[in-house]
Amino acid sequence: MVGVGTQVTELSVGDRVAVDPSLYCYECRYCRTGHNNLCERWAAIGVTTAGGAAQFAVAPVANCVKLPSMSAPRTRPSSSRCPARYAATTSYQSRLGATS
Repeated sequence: MVGVGTQVTELSVGDRVAVDPSLYCYECRYCRTGHNNLCERWAAIGVTTAGGAAQFAVAPVANCVKLPSMSAPRTRPSSSRCPARYAATTSYQSRLGATS
């Protein structure tokens, strides 16, 4: 995070986050019944609004999931014949729902 809105308390500058690009209206009958994937006014960062391939983008705090602090990503062994495979096999251990 390089900046946060004045009313954002869940995140701070410097936090690492993953962003769900889907933007739901939360008002249509589907959103109100928990079926956001069927939102009548669905939009997405990088699809219907700018920012998907930008160096910086703005996202609602509800779309941000704080990632654990890590010095480096955990990686799986990659084949020397396919150096590009590194990017595809880099993974972060999920801590979603963790209490510590």
